[in-house]
Amino acid sequence: MDLLMSFTDADQEFWRQYGVSLDEVQRQQAQMVNRPPAPELVRPCTTGDGIEQLPADVHSELIATHRAAVDAGRWLKFVPASGAATRMFAVTSDEDKQRFREALEQFAFADDVQQWFTEQGIDLNDQSSTPHDDVVVNAVISSPGLDFGRLPKGLVKFHQYPDQARTPFEEHLLEAEAGFGAEGKPLKAHFTVGADHVDLFADQLRKFAAARENTPLDVGFSVQHPSTDTIALDDDGELLRDEQGQPVMRPGGHGALVENLHEVQGDLVFIKNIDNVGHAHAQDASVKWMQVLGGYLVRLQAAIHQHLRALETGDAAAVTAAADFVKVTFPNSLQSQTTDQQALRAALIAQLRRPLRVCGMVENVGEPGGGPFWVQKPDGTISAEIVESAEVDGENSEQQAIFGKATHFNPVFIAAAVRDENGKPFDLRNFVDHDRAIITRKRVGEKFATVLERPGLWNGTMSGWNTVFVEVPIDVFSPVKTVFDLLRKEHQPSGDHGGSAKS
Repeated sequence: MDLLMSFTDADQEFWRQYGVSLDEVQRQQAQMVNRPPAPELVRPCTTGDGIEQLPADVHSELIATHRAAVDAGRWLKFVPASGAATRMFAVTSDEDKQRFREALEQFAFADDVQQWFTEQGIDLNDQSSTPHDDVVVNAVISSPGLDFGRLPKGLVKFHQYPDQARTPFEEHLLEAEAGFGAEGKPLKAHFTVGADHVDLFADQLRKFAAARENTPLDVGFSVQHPSTDTIALDDDGELLRDEQGQPVMRPGGHGALVENLHEVQGDLVFIKNIDNVGHAHAQDASVKWMQVLGGYLVRLQAAIHQHLRALETGDAAAVTAAADFVKVTFPNSLQSQTTDQQALRAALIAQLRRPLRVCGMVENVGEPGGGPFWVQKPDGTISAEIVESAEVDGENSEQQAIFGKATHFNPVFIAAAVRDENGKPFDLRNFVDHDRAIITRKRVGEKFATVLERPGLWNGTMSGWNTVFVEVPIDVFSPVKTVFDLLRKEHQPSGDHGGSAKS
């Protein structure tokens, strides 16, 4: 049946105004009805087999290379920060409510809580009238109260200092200053935020700038484009509709942020999640390894550009040198095995002329998420990819077993080069593997529906990039998924903490 038959004129007008093309809607519908195959895992990438170790004796040299690029004003920090704090503050069990109440003084927002209760005429320190755990939790996360559950995670106070508390937004700017700041150059950073939170972030940026008036800032914000939202299907394969009969549109997941990353038109970009930033005393490892990976990226990019310029001459020696470089740097990636020099030259140019990323990988400690794998592509090539657990075929025990053998984990610690040898920005949207979309069933309102998330930003969305994995210490990874993660030593002043945190 022609897919157009499922859509009314009103539907098509709705999507036109929404900014989504009919072709895109049809593509999504077809993909949800005829699901593409899951990525075919060959084996995990391990140390020496897809994951490099950078010896300590080259770190200083790589950092110097990175600093030269910093001094040239080439670096930008890109931070996905649109997540709300709702799940972070999902404190529901009696045990967790008691634990939250008992640990309250160890959270950086404790003074705000004390002040709110004082305004209500309640002394939290009075043991004879201490509110029930439920009351304390609700006062923190809901309204009436501080309503932290509705804040963006990036603006929740994470870390306490003698004279102030800092949010992860502020910590990321300070970390960027340490890793990418140069005298006389503006500090460049970009945050993707929720549409309802732009003004909140902008207000905090103004306060940050006022306190650091001698630091030039080039900090931008963007929101996920509505045009990247996706449809949902009901149990009959028809469009899920709202009470007004209009198609339900859902955010397309963090893979949609490739539009934002593309529009930034950056040169060298470091990507790190908003909740992965430690207290100042715990940031040394992250700053060092951002610079080490940055220097390695610059070195690789320079070599790639040199090979591309040499290949343009058509010299046979240049073809041989480029082929040797690809075999060592991006093993198994070259599809063409031809001995014809012109065909091989064209294949090498196509392989090298694409975005480049150097991804830090930490030891697998059982965190939920994805990791590095060798993946078999439909064209027969094998490439190093980041694969999420949700992408793996749940009914294929062999694939599940391969995924379970991962030795490393993706902390989203990525140095990226997004311009070609002529300084022209790549169109990052051209390197997405759309078959890596995640299709699943979720509750949408009162119904269950088939939903589609675009390929993850560092998964299928970067599948067409040239990729190098580098082992980095676990110290660069300090995520805050629940409020109790803030009790870990890397988020407490001077490394003090109140016991191990539950994830």
